[in-house]
Amino acid sequence: MNNVCLVGNLTRDVELKFSKSDTAYFKFTVAANGFKKGDVDFVNCTVFGKIAEAVAQYCSKGTKVGVVGRLTTNEYEKDGIKVKTLEVLAEKIELLGGGIKKENNNSDDVLDDEFPF
Repeated sequence: MNNVCLVGNLTRDVELKFSKSDTAYFKFTVAANGFKKGDVDFVNCTVFGKIAEAVAQYCSKGTKVGVVGRLTTNEYEKDGIKVKTLEVLAEKIELLGGGIKKENNNSDDVLDDEFPF
């Protein structure tokens, strides 16, 4: 079983991108409370498809989210050195502790509706 459950805040605004096969995705980091009091862990995550599109529409930097997914490893080479990274492949994202930002509105007003996904 490979399940990860995180609660934290988005560290930057969502930048929705599209793959060559036209699948929506974005990479993001969640700032979650660490094991020790006062510690913060920054966890890299990726989400694809309709969930990515919905999150891009309703979330921004600082939004508190719950992320459920699975842990994956990535490997690449930089300056001749192999680097291995861990990230969460998000399968579900929920908005926590607040409402939804109004669509096409630059104000900080929020709606008190449930998150749509």
